[in-house]
Amino acid sequence: MYIEALFRLLKEKGINSFYGVPDSLLKDFNSHIDSQKHCTNVITANEGNAIGFAIGSYLATEEISCVYLQNSGLGNAVNPLLSLADEQVMGIPMLMIIGWRGHPDEVDEPQHKKQGAITENLLKIMGIDYLIIDDANLEYTKDIECLIDNMRESHRPSAVLVKKGCLTLDKPDVSKKSSPIKKEREACIERILEVFGDSSIYFATTGYPSRELYEIIQRNKLSKKILSFYCVGGMGHVSSIAAGFSSKNNMSVVCLDGDGSLLMHMGSLGVISSLNLSNFTHIVFNNGCHESVGGQPTVAKNLNLSKIALDCGYDSSKRFNSCETFLTDYNFKSPSKTSFIEIVINKGTKDDLLRPKEKPKSNINYLLKKLH
Repeated sequence: MYIEALFRLLKEKGINSFYGVPDSLLKDFNSHIDSQKHCTNVITANEGNAIGFAIGSYLATEEISCVYLQNSGLGNAVNPLLSLADEQVMGIPMLMIIGWRGHPDEVDEPQHKKQGAITENLLKIMGIDYLIIDDANLEYTKDIECLIDNMRESHRPSAVLVKKGCLTLDKPDVSKKSSPIKKEREACIERILEVFGDSSIYFATTGYPSRELYEIIQRNKLSKKILSFYCVGGMGHVSSIAAGFSSKNNMSVVCLDGDGSLLMHMGSLGVISSLNLSNFTHIVFNNGCHESVGGQPTVAKNLNLSKIALDCGYDSSKRFNSCETFLTDYNFKSPSKTSFIEIVINKGTKDDLLRPKEKPKSNINYLLKKLH
């Protein structure tokens, strides 16, 4: 289905407000929102936030909003959908556009397999009407129009599930010129490994930080020396996982996080600082965007994350305003307490970046064997 046709329909139906978390399967959809002058688009911290914004917008205008997300984000959305928006509670209609990762008929990364298999059943259990866009060459305008009309009448959320490659632009933008790739985050991770060495354990957030850490370890043949945990799913939870480990183990812990991940569950900063951990270093790469799913902006570029961490109770916090500054000045280990480091970087990573070959369960079993 062409995105332009979908947007014409949404406009006709008075759906002009969009809230959500970007997804790689919806990146053309996400970029097209910003080209629409009549649209409101708020990239939220997590999917539950997006449901909240849609509810508030409906209260103010009595107009239906569109919420976009990846199916893995349904977990964050379940509570406000069932305890607030559901027809048995408040009866707030909204249209969800959901990228369907891990579809049973497609090969996908391990973290999407279970979520993809249960997505339809999850929507059914929640009583959410839905339709599936599974053919790029077909138009679903009439079906979506019917879904919206029924949703408006029944006062409950509905959803459109989008399979990979099935929601496309009629006229793709070919005007964008490629620019030299800046691999700043990768360079910073290499420097971090040099400083902390093999006496630390590294926890890396979902997306590029995990893949770049993996690539560096493989390239330098460090897999038998460096202990690493790749948080391939559960965006926003890597710092809690790392802190949970640190609270039970005296090893030096280095958490490699991203701005989008940190924003998703920022309340964990206060909880982590309350644990009085030792040897816990939380490093956030702030490029101000959701880079691995299309580069849509986050609000982090306008925030001083290091100050927020300090205000939340971290023992120490430092901000480096560029990759160059970090590489030049960072040559020391953080104090043996709870410390936070923010590195402001430009987006950019290599095109052929490795993905972990080992299954997540194999990584866990290896870590358990090495640690115990």
